[in-house]
Amino acid sequence: MSRFATISRPGYNLRMRHYRVPPDQIARSLPDPRDGAIRGAIGQLIARYGLRHKRVLSLGGGRALEERWLAELGPNNVTVIDLDHPNGNIEPVLRSAPAGEMHYVIGDALEPWEEPFDVLYLSGFAPDEMRRWEIVTSHQGWPVDAEPFHPAVMAHAGRLPVGGWMLVQSIGYSLDARGNPAYLPAAAAQMERNGLRLVEVHRFVGLPGVMLYAGLRMGPALTTFHGRAEPEPIERIYP
Repeated sequence: MSRFATISRPGYNLRMRHYRVPPDQIARSLPDPRDGAIRGAIGQLIARYGLRHKRVLSLGGGRALEERWLAELGPNNVTVIDLDHPNGNIEPVLRSAPAGEMHYVIGDALEPWEEPFDVLYLSGFAPDEMRRWEIVTSHQGWPVDAEPFHPAVMAHAGRLPVGGWMLVQSIGYSLDARGNPAYLPAAAAQMERNGLRLVEVHRFVGLPGVMLYAGLRMGPALTTFHGRAEPEPIERIYP
């Protein structure tokens, strides 16, 4: 594949513009002073969730400051989908870049993506963040029957293989789960309905709206186990 291509084979949305660039291209052209801290944080995610030699799909990756390290430290095969906003300064960098290993797609990350991936990664994905914010502010708290994650995000998550991770980092537009007791059960239930298990949630101590959700794609539900015993109905008792 060339550095820039309109790809006609199945799996690609022709309204999207596709680039193959070095993972550090945007980060070097549009640097961030916290690059060292970003590298360290991504290194911890890689170590904890085994994100090595995986196909990573990132929604709304912007300057790919984190995705750069997912690609380099894994090493992983990373695809980033995002609109070129707000300043329109990303695509010019992509157009002038040499050919590389990271796939960057200028397009709407809410649209279906048919290429296979092992990890779904979101870090401050605006449509997902703002949807949660609008729900909690319009109801003065999280409603019991509201689903925390954007339907399009869950549609992407539904394409994860068994054992694939859904990792969502919020940046503060979300809510403080301490004051919304229905929120985390709703997140776990939504993932369960979509074939994932909410494994763990972390948050900042001082800014508790900044959260990390880790969900694991599960296989089909068990109907039996321990085949040497006489069969009888089973139930899951944890979690």
